Amino acid sequence: MSDILFPNLLSGSNISGIGNENIWITEIQCILRFQPHGGKPQDAYLSHECRGENVPGAKDGNCAQIFLPPYEVMTLHTWEGDYAFYSGAYVQSQPKKPEPQLFDYKINVRCPDSPVTLLEAENVGAALLNTSCAVRNLFMKLSWRDEAGSYELFAPCRYVNIPNPDIKTSNYVQPISGYVLYYDGKVFYTAYVVVVIIDQIVVKTEFNLRVSVNFFDTKPAGKMQSFLRWLSCLPPVKYHIMTHEFIKTISVVSTCQFYTYKN
Repeated sequence: MSDILFPNLLSGSNISGIGNENIWITEIQCILRFQPHGGKPQDAYLSHECRGENVPGAKDGNCAQIFLPPYEVMTLHTWEGDYAFYSGAYVQSQPKKPEPQLFDYKINVRCPDSPVTLLEAENVGAALLNTSCAVRNLFMKLSWRDEAGSYELFAPCRYVNIPNPDIKTSNYVQPISGYVLYYDGKVFYTAYVVVVIIDQIVVKTEFNLRVSVNFFDTKPAGKMQSFLRWLSCLPPVKYHIMTHEFIKTISVVSTCQFYTYKN
């Protein structure tokens, strides 16, 4: 019987800034495989998030301040080209959108396929508790379809909800991963994803997408919030008080496979 092969996120790497004086290398957070109806599979690779920073060694050696004003960047290598996600709070008249922007430099990715061992959902909790599987070595593959085509998401299980074995009343496992990619057939989004599995059946898969939003829309409802929201919508204040938050949810009907990479 031949091995099952999945892209190896443990050994994969994203090399960003090719052609620039400085390049930076991160892990690959996830891979989204998209196959349009009647087309061939195409992969998109998301880097780890990075803070804005100066790199003195590539410039004048001045180490007065390394971290730049608060924003983060992730790069994205896709079949359509190379992009960057910029996100954070900001006050400006031309806000950056959380959707990917064309990246000025080339990105190289390395992520060969490797053999994997599949885990049944009912065994995940016990494997994590008895340490036969470390959570950092647990991954999942989600598969779903929509009107644009079919998708496969390869991502680590960043954390996993399971019943307390001492007071167990039901059989469930609920992994969450982020950041991951979501693609609607036109635009890529960064997101979190949660999979609810009860009695080995996937009952819900939900993506939480990061979108551009008025800062006051992220606060609890109330008279003061309503007033500030109304005020922030008036010119010239409109669009000046914005942030990026994970507030848009999309559900898909998916299957889920848990796996670890073989040594």
